[in-house]
Amino acid sequence: MPPGAIPSLAPDASSRAVPQHAPDATAAAQKKIAIAADFAEAKRSWRGAYQENAREYLHQLSKGWRGIPDTLGLMMIGLSLFKSGFFAARSSRRRYRAVMVIGTVALAMVAWITWQADVAESPTVWGHVIGLLVTPFVSLAYAASLILLLRGDASRLLAPFAATGRIAFTNYLTQSMLMTSIFYGGRGALMGEVDRPALWGIVICVWVLQLIWSPLWLARFEMGPLEWVWRYLTYGHRVPFVKRA
Repeated sequence: MPPGAIPSLAPDASSRAVPQHAPDATAAAQKKIAIAADFAEAKRSWRGAYQENAREYLHQLSKGWRGIPDTLGLMMIGLSLFKSGFFAARSSRRRYRAVMVIGTVALAMVAWITWQADVAESPTVWGHVIGLLVTPFVSLAYAASLILLLRGDASRLLAPFAATGRIAFTNYLTQSMLMTSIFYGGRGALMGEVDRPALWGIVICVWVLQLIWSPLWLARFEMGPLEWVWRYLTYGHRVPFVKRA
């Protein structure tokens, strides 16, 4: 919770805490300058791109422990839903539709919070807290939508998505290679140069490529190349890779 929203705080302490937690114009301006410098470094050369990427990765690792409580909580919620049959399509249609409605409302809230923070540059004090609370409902709405599609015999429509998920490791790294080739220095160097509609277009194109190539690959092979390497390292022996006729 934001400091100013803690019920146990005295009124005078709460009134002092809210302005301190609210976005500061000077700090926001300094952050913009730092981001611009990071962009310039990442776009300058291969070396600058990898240095910036390493710094960001280490920064994320230093804060990774903060996500442990959230992650454990979400895992327990997921396990409960799995055991109850929610993910196995054993719940009623009414329940799945209710989850979709709740998730749609949650998605609208997250969209507004994100717009305020990233586009309007006026983040709300409660925005981060609300996001943490409602984003799981967005994920559950996606799951409920897919389950209802499968119940409606849309397996052929979803087959490319299933194939993409079966080689998720390979697709994840392939997507990273494509995106860094477009945006990092020494290659495309488009970091910070692309507006949101263009960025959406790039993302959609990469997704379409993966949705096309994943079924084609699995038509001839048992798994993705990186999945095969991972299993080989895990099991200590080779597993079938090429599909038998």
